[in-house]
Amino acid sequence: MKLDICFQDNTILTVEKKGEQWQLHNKETLVDVLQTDTHSWHVLYKSKTHILHLIEYDKATKQVKVSINGKIATFTIKTELDNLLHSLGLDKVNTHKMQDLKAPMPGLIVDVKVKEGQAVQQGDPLLVLEAMKMENVIKATGSATVKSIKVNAKDKVEKNTVLIEFE
Repeated sequence: MKLDICFQDNTILTVEKKGEQWQLHNKETLVDVLQTDTHSWHVLYKSKTHILHLIEYDKATKQVKVSINGKIATFTIKTELDNLLHSLGLDKVNTHKMQDLKAPMPGLIVDVKVKEGQAVQQGDPLLVLEAMKMENVIKATGSATVKSIKVNAKDKVEKNTVLIEFE
């Protein structure tokens, strides 16, 4: 099993497990990994102990958020298959291009969470719409850039009113 761990600063760590031996960047490395519970591991690397807790994992985007010795790290995991699909340009097939955001129901805009020109990813909050005395956080259904925002806080909107346009 070979994985590329891609950090937010574009650093890539190649990790491979062959039997009981771990390799980092194709060099054999002495790493002892012990799973302590469903979402936690004890890692011994270069005579130092590291406690790793899984905070969040998004299966669709392969985004991982972990705590390593109390510090939060976010990264993406890519398998050999992911890298092959990327090299063939086939990884774009599963990305969901967002359409303009329309009001799903009549209501009152409580808060707009994005700005024009902002890039958003699937699951990012876009705005808060109050309807039937409940506040609904409307989230991005895919990746896009905010082209224009058609509403402001305290605006009343009808169903299917365009709220945000995306590029």
